[in-house]
Amino acid sequence: MVMIKVAVLGAGGDVGQALSLQLRLSPFVDELALYDRTKAAGVAVDLSHIPAKQVIKGYKSIDDGLAKILTDADIVVITAGPSILSFAAFKTRNDLLESSAVMIGPLIESCAKICPKTIIMIVSNPVNALVPFAAERLRKHNTFDARRLFGVTTLDVVRAETFLAEKLVTVSELEAGMEVNVIGGHSAETMVPLFSLVNVAEKLSSEQVDELTHHTQIGGIEVLLAKDRKGGATSSTAYATFRMVERVCRAMKGEKGMQECTFVYMPGIEGGNEIAESIGLNFFAVPVEFAPHGAGMVINPIKGMSEKEEAMVEQSAKQLLKDIKLGSELGKAFGIDLLKSAPEQC
Repeated sequence: MVMIKVAVLGAGGDVGQALSLQLRLSPFVDELALYDRTKAAGVAVDLSHIPAKQVIKGYKSIDDGLAKILTDADIVVITAGPSILSFAAFKTRNDLLESSAVMIGPLIESCAKICPKTIIMIVSNPVNALVPFAAERLRKHNTFDARRLFGVTTLDVVRAETFLAEKLVTVSELEAGMEVNVIGGHSAETMVPLFSLVNVAEKLSSEQVDELTHHTQIGGIEVLLAKDRKGGATSSTAYATFRMVERVCRAMKGEKGMQECTFVYMPGIEGGNEIAESIGLNFFAVPVEFAPHGAGMVINPIKGMSEKEEAMVEQSAKQLLKDIKLGSELGKAFGIDLLKSAPEQC
């Protein structure tokens, strides 16, 4: 019987705590290990009062706590990152990237040294750049495996499916096996929801498709404004991340057909080369079918797209090229100077 240990890094944050609660209740997680620099131990004790057979532990000391959390971890989920309240201070994408990289860089380094074969899921933003950044850090330690590094973009899929369900006469139509693939990247200008390929596409007018696409792309801004710019999408991000983690766990335990859209290095995964060559990028969010070792194969999402969606993919690729380059270059240059400026919390 496969036993799975999931480690959440940044478990004291809003997303981390909400995610940890859902993972505590999952029958597919056998051990839950929580880490951040302030609250993880308290979160673990709190969750331990919820009845479950699963082992749960939490640590906050980076000196020995992180090593205990990562040892024998099968899946590492990184939710650590700058607070949404600090986003206004970032004038450019590079500012946000560097701040996030300073926080997750040491975590990636620790994964490479302590659990080199773990599956790493990056929730922290900007995903489009942080995944290439992480890939470069793992390459430095000769531990990069494209099948085991994911950028979590499931929130885009969840939003697309939710907004589509609201357009349908009955939710049962959504439950009948219709999922919306959202490809590209994890930002408003790079995500491409493929509404033209859903099972009920014939029931949607072109105006409704345009409305659904726009709503999906600005979903994060909608939440930010609704919270008076004092918070972002935390609960929905936690739910979407949980959905992906659980599907990966189920695949690790031998269940077939588990898949999700995720931001990956396509050439390192079966079926990914064709798409990489077609769009001219190595990193892209695509539907991936999971296997016990991580990504089993990429499912080609670009056949049969509408002309509008094809145009959106072209525009997405232009921006993603910049994001990927920023992340890769920072990953190659990342060193002791940035580590010294790491914040006291994650």
